[in-house]
Amino acid sequence: MGALIRHATVKEEVISKLNLMKQNNLTANQVRRIKYLKGQIWQLFYELTESYFGIDNQQIRELTDQELEALVSIVIKRAQKTSRILKVLCVVTIIGSVFINDSDNVLFTKYVRELKKMLGSDFDLVKILREYRY
Repeated sequence: MGALIRHATVKEEVISKLNLMKQNNLTANQVRRIKYLKGQIWQLFYELTESYFGIDNQQIRELTDQELEALVSIVIKRAQKTSRILKVLCVVTIIGSVFINDSDNVLFTKYVRELKKMLGSDFDLVKILREYRY
């Protein structure tokens, strides 16, 4: 007796194809989230550099990649330090919680961590800042 071969229905084929696409690529939600995070990081980086150093976007664009990498490092360290202080204030006082939700420092460090986690070894903040434009 020959075994019956069951062919997949169109629905099953589509579901299988979608699952394969999910495994091989980012989902649409992940792509949207990455685009959002890049935009937020770009905006917050420029706001923080203006706040910290008084330089504008045009001046930042004139920096070489090495100079921009050094500036990114300085901004991240300073934002992380301020973020930690604000988080401690939040724990210590109720008033601190008002500041922590809107702090560019906290949001910047949070978004950088999240994007690093999503992109892994493909994460390059200098490249993101160079490529992203509003």
